[in-house]
Amino acid sequence: MSLYDFLSFRMLITPSVLIVVYYLGAVAMPLAAYGVFRTLLRRIRQEGEEGRSLPWNWKIRLIFLLFFLMAELAWRIFIEFFVAYFQMRDALMG
Repeated sequence: MSLYDFLSFRMLITPSVLIVVYYLGAVAMPLAAYGVFRTLLRRIRQEGEEGRSLPWNWKIRLIFLLFFLMAELAWRIFIEFFVAYFQMRDALMG
């Protein structure tokens, strides 16, 4: 492959970049979800200090766990779709 192939979009770098994007997202997503979870717990504790009860504290943790698992699965499926698309393109072009 030459520089001309790269500049004329005959050679795509996207499949390689997608792998990097997947791992960046797989690391960033749990960190962002943990930040949201901590904010929710902080607000729940503030409400508890104001005299409100917290009977659903364990439900928030369960919802967080389910959200985390579903988000990771959705991210994986999203990236796999694009990888499969580029593999189909390479098969058709080759």
